[in-house]
Amino acid sequence: PCKETSSLFVGLYCSGWLKTGPTGVIATTMNNSFDTARTLLEDMESRILDTSHNKPGSQSISTLLANRGVQPVSFSEWEKIDSEEMRRGGATGKPREKLLSVQEMLQVAHT
Repeated sequence: PCKETSSLFVGLYCSGWLKTGPTGVIATTMNNSFDTARTLLEDMESRILDTSHNKPGSQSISTLLANRGVQPVSFSEWEKIDSEEMRRGGATGKPREKLLSVQEMLQVAHT
């Protein structure tokens, strides 16, 4: 579990829109990610972040999501969504046509 320090949780890192909300462009998000990575490395070097033992990692997240009835989209399933968006965009002369509903994304991902 994370140790709470004022409004921050030691060992919990985020980047992009999760950190800032929906603002900026790709370069903004990229630089934000670099800042997060620097902070993580600084915390490791200063031993603020405990790396002395293994933690449950993705398996604990998978179990938590399953217990909550959440079905994550795998990378290969995301590739199906990506391919479908590019196919639809190509049909209209655009690089891609975004799928706008989660329901439609999941339908494409799981077929």
